[in-house]
Amino acid sequence: MTSSPTNTANSVRSVRNRFAAFTLAAADAVFEVNSDFTVQFAAGAIKALLGQPTERVIGTSFTEHFSIGDQAKLRDVIESVLPGQGFRPIVVSPRLREGAPAQVVVSGYRWPDTQENFCVAVSAVFESATSQPPRSAVRDEISGLLDKHSFAEVAEARIREASESGENYTLTLMSLNEVETLNERIGVGAADQLLAKIGDSLRGLAVDGELAGQFDEATFGVIHGTHADVSELISEIGALAQEADPNGEGFEIAHSLVKIDAESFGARDSVKAVPFTISKFSEVAGQSFDISSLSDGYAKMVRETNVELARFKEIVSKNAFVLALQPIVDLKTRKIHHYECLTRFPDQEDGASPFKRITFAEEVGAIVDFDLAVMRRAIEIIDLAKARDGSNLSLAVNISGLSLESPGFADAMMGLFRDRPKLRKNFALEVTESAQINDLKATNLVIQKLRKAGHAVCLDDFGSGASAFQYLHVFEVDIVKIDGGYVREATQTAAGKSFLKAMAGLCHDLGIAVVAEMVGTEETVEFLKECGVQYAQGYHFGKPTLAYDPTVSSLSKPPVKRVVGG
Repeated sequence: MTSSPTNTANSVRSVRNRFAAFTLAAADAVFEVNSDFTVQFAAGAIKALLGQPTERVIGTSFTEHFSIGDQAKLRDVIESVLPGQGFRPIVVSPRLREGAPAQVVVSGYRWPDTQENFCVAVSAVFESATSQPPRSAVRDEISGLLDKHSFAEVAEARIREASESGENYTLTLMSLNEVETLNERIGVGAADQLLAKIGDSLRGLAVDGELAGQFDEATFGVIHGTHADVSELISEIGALAQEADPNGEGFEIAHSLVKIDAESFGARDSVKAVPFTISKFSEVAGQSFDISSLSDGYAKMVRETNVELARFKEIVSKNAFVLALQPIVDLKTRKIHHYECLTRFPDQEDGASPFKRITFAEEVGAIVDFDLAVMRRAIEIIDLAKARDGSNLSLAVNISGLSLESPGFADAMMGLFRDRPKLRKNFALEVTESAQINDLKATNLVIQKLRKAGHAVCLDDFGSGASAFQYLHVFEVDIVKIDGGYVREATQTAAGKSFLKAMAGLCHDLGIAVVAEMVGTEETVEFLKECGVQYAQGYHFGKPTLAYDPTVSSLSKPPVKRVVGG
């Protein structure tokens, strides 16, 4: 019996979507390109791999993002593939990654239909199954300047070399005041041209022509020799801004010179001070900046870190935090499946994100104690709810990847349930990606230990970073939570919908439930149901509700009992 054209098209589409999902599960990014090599769709860690955001990649030639020497090789390999076949992985260099080792692995598959499109997967090169991918210097496509993280890493190598050789350098930090207003006034094209010229000026003064960076829209930095004429650089950039501005106003430039005194107090400590000094300069936008050298920056960093660490330890010891509950809803029944526990710190302003304080705890090694404290508080919430009205809550608690890597954490956490082992089934653990997990295989063993004990494990914020796809490839989990930004992007294009549908299908095949974040409308609910997503979380179903007030030892507000739209 001959298949109808509709059935054939649906079959081909299903193959395409499923293959894309499997590809991205094992890769850092995936692209769909047509026979002219134009990028039709892109998803994953595009910025980390190609040095530019997803929206700037779509519609461009796929091969132009790689070194000139590799472009012909890529074209030859891709064009030689027959429909329905794939090509073996090849190692190439992204065009925008200069300096550090800049290699990625490219593999792909040619769709077996008349469109002759290709699915191409790109991954960073791993030294081993458990090692980190080598970080390459990521530069802005327009300015050619290093991003904040790459600038700090490249600066690290140069500072170490300078300390050993006795060379002296200076870090100049610049804040272009009102640059955002100027860019709006002159338009995108002229703003890009201005940024490119600013990049040329900074690199012209920089050590090796590369130690210059852009940290946000208004903040820049350059490492240069101690005798360089910084005043001439400031005048040159100011003149460029006035020339680009039809009003002839341009912008004011605030700048500070920071002495790189690695030889006097140690290269290792000065390296730590670079990102801190940059962040402090960005916070004050160049005004009232009191760091004159990296040793000053390091001393200030140490003081602030000690104060904040003492404050955080006090918060943990006194349980000076509260948990808010936000419902996760079964889209088929519209009933609440469980709640996520969200941390709130009463000493912070209303609406302030706890993310900065939690990442600080990860950086200083205090996150394990905090994660255990949150779990103890969550157990109290379940007990209070049961005592109040007989509710049997199911909760999801965020656990840092660093805690899972910490020796003894799993045993300590399971010890909280030693006298009540059946309570473990009430707690899912959401593995966060705020800190990079280094030993994936060892961490997976910990995850399996927790799952065997009765805890469901969720991979949080899937799609928001490069590591998430590698995590899904290595970790065996029960739930995947799709990042809210990824969900919004998927609702905007047909390709995005197909891709999300394929990912949901892949998770279904693996026995993994899918939760979508930041769902705000009924239209999004219907979209997710069409894509095969089972659960959702967002303001459409309920905002986070304060669950426990330690001053009165009771539930201050009952958890949400019903949701909208059902």
